[in-house]
Amino acid sequence: MTVPIFGVIKFFRADRGFGFIRRDDAGGDVFVHASDLKRGGIDPNNVEDGRTRIGLDVERDHKGDKAINVTISTQLAPNNNGF
Repeated sequence: MTVPIFGVIKFFRADRGFGFIRRDDAGGDVFVHASDLKRGGIDPNNVEDGRTRIGLDVERDHKGDKAINVTISTQLAPNNNGF
């Protein structure tokens, strides 16, 4: 089961192919893999820590929350600065 949410890239390491998204709803950080960004049409080399807004679904597995169905979001953060 997935739950649609929004957030901002907390940090992303293109050289390692993964990072984390800070959820707007304070539900904890969500793991994101480069392949999920690419599937959403997002170049992993162009995301900016603390600035790139993301729409995503969250899938929980044995390791925790994982981002799927990732898209660039034009929705403003709750206080308009990404945090």
